[in-house]
Amino acid sequence: MSDNKPGCKRDCWCGESLLQPFSPDYLVCKNCGTLVSQVGLTTDALQVHDDASDFYGKEYWLAHMSDDLGYPKIDERARLDLPERCAYWLRHLLAYKLPPARVLELGCAHGGFVSMLKQTGYDAIGLEMSPWVAELARKTFDAPVLLGPVENQDLAPGSLDAIVASDVLEHLPDPLATIRHCLSLLKDDGVLIIQMPNFLEESTYPGMVAAQDRFLAHLVKSDEHLYLYSKRAARLLCQRLGLPHVNFHDPIFDYDMYFVASRTPQAARTFDDIAQSLQRTPAGRHMLALLDKARESSQFFELWQTAEKDRAERLAMVQDLGGRLHDAHRRLTESDADRQARLQSILKLERMLMDSEADRSARLQAIAKLEQQMATIDADRTARLRTIAELSRTLLAADEDRTARLRVILEQEKLLQHQQETIADQQRALEFLRGAGVGGFPPLWKRVSKKLAKMVLPASWRLKLRARFRPGSVPPAVRQKLSA
Repeated sequence: MSDNKPGCKRDCWCGESLLQPFSPDYLVCKNCGTLVSQVGLTTDALQVHDDASDFYGKEYWLAHMSDDLGYPKIDERARLDLPERCAYWLRHLLAYKLPPARVLELGCAHGGFVSMLKQTGYDAIGLEMSPWVAELARKTFDAPVLLGPVENQDLAPGSLDAIVASDVLEHLPDPLATIRHCLSLLKDDGVLIIQMPNFLEESTYPGMVAAQDRFLAHLVKSDEHLYLYSKRAARLLCQRLGLPHVNFHDPIFDYDMYFVASRTPQAARTFDDIAQSLQRTPAGRHMLALLDKARESSQFFELWQTAEKDRAERLAMVQDLGGRLHDAHRRLTESDADRQARLQSILKLERMLMDSEADRSARLQAIAKLEQQMATIDADRTARLRTIAELSRTLLAADEDRTARLRVILEQEKLLQHQQETIADQQRALEFLRGAGVGGFPPLWKRVSKKLAKMVLPASWRLKLRARFRPGSVPPAVRQKLSA
């Protein structure tokens, strides 16, 4: 890979040149899942020729670490790293390679881990770019440290059992070339142990900023973090280098990845196996005591994290219940005195829930009581709806009955009108006949009138007329009935 000037285009380590925007200083490679810095240092700038002015010189470990990145200075880290990071690295190295084994640590910094390896029984050596930090490692921990790039060291091929590179790979301008050279120094069954930042491919830069993701701290170092790998990218890198066996382990920090890669299958030893091996030497027993304490601290930290997660979940549950109770309070403010009393009970329950986070059982009972009250409200509402439905059916039936009665009345009115019209017709016919009887009619006219009367007048009316004008033609009993 050719050198890159700051601000110039840098291709991905995998060879992909079509990269997509990710953040102000990084592009993302969709081919392998790597963030590629576009402002990183050149290969020459990564070398330390002058400790006073070069990037990875003395000021990198002092002012840059504390002032720019907010990390402890190297002399403080020399004390802080031993019981935490160094103990973690030692435990995992022991799981794959027991002493005596020859180990090289790339980027050994203050040399604390190299010193710990030597005390455990390993033939260990470190490597650094800065003469100042290499001398610091020798003075602080009596650690043997090589100076300069690993490619320039006089190390025999196939002479190492393990190479450890913690927080190194992301700084390499040509990781394939550097790691390929490292592999030439390993034995066939040797292991490469890597720790570096873990880029989650599903992440987005705006999402990280919104969530204040701790991974943003790695993006700030765009001048030195040339490549930020995902786990997929780490596997592809190992496969391309001829390391098909990659075992990922839980990292000491959640924003990192930690894995062991090898040419041949490697089975990790249990802690009991490691303890049995360390107990064979006085120095090993010292290291075992340190590992026991580190393991105890790690277990305590895991328990604390579990407790904090449980506490956060319960707090979220309480806050959710508080929100629900607040909504219930807002709805119940428009109710009557009985609902006001329930509202007071709910508010009291809310205060109890907020004040007694530890008493989860009591909160669950209060919630059950609240659910019963809400069920009573629902039952009352259902009963009222049922009553309204019954009243609606009754009103509908009354409307139907009223409509039927109106229909009957209308029919009766039509019938009465028809009868009135019939009576009027009959009265006109009677008047006509009366007028005809006074003047006398010819015989033919009488017969026609008689037939017409039969057609128009009812029988009862004809009998009445006959009884009036011809009393002798009507039987006495009928005439008496008619007159009555």
